[in-house]
Amino acid sequence: MEGWWMVPLNYLFGSIPFGVLIGWFMRGVDIRQYGSGNIGATNVARVAGPLAAVSSGVADALKGLGGVYLANQAVSSSFLWFIAIFAIIAGHNWSVFLRFKGGKGVATTFGIVFALSWQVGILCFLSWFGMVAFFRYSSLGSLTAAAALPVFLFLLGHPPHYIWWGILAAALVFWRHKENIYRLYTGKERKIGGFKKRSERT
Repeated sequence: MEGWWMVPLNYLFGSIPFGVLIGWFMRGVDIRQYGSGNIGATNVARVAGPLAAVSSGVADALKGLGGVYLANQAVSSSFLWFIAIFAIIAGHNWSVFLRFKGGKGVATTFGIVFALSWQVGILCFLSWFGMVAFFRYSSLGSLTAAAALPVFLFLLGHPPHYIWWGILAAALVFWRHKENIYRLYTGKERKIGGFKKRSERT
């Protein structure tokens, strides 16, 4: 199929661990050894501060944005496009550069959503921001935005392969947050702010 090479290319593009690189560059530490151990912007904020977190989040989102742009230029099949876009998130979540470990894919998914529809991107961001501002749980904001994603894509009349991708992306966000969901349920989820070294966590 034409453009098949976009699948491995987007996987490698998604695999770039910007959170780890930025944590090392700005703070001189491996963020995987602190806080939740995650490579995403929330843990970067705990370890290296808000500037590093914003830089990491933007860089991860640009992976999604760039990957969609490249796929749109090179891929004509809706099925192959679906796989190529999913490969970006797979790369971030299971990075070849981190021995197939990685983040939870929220910022990268947001970048993809914004590339597909800036209106849906803004609505998802507002969903995330509202929950985080009110409850101070980043995970709860991410789960809310993920749940709303396919709904917004449907309501704004996007094509079926966009909506199916949105359903899969939302399901993957929920699956990657399964431990957070349990901690939210038991009242043990940490709010935004502060960090501990992983060896110091109870």
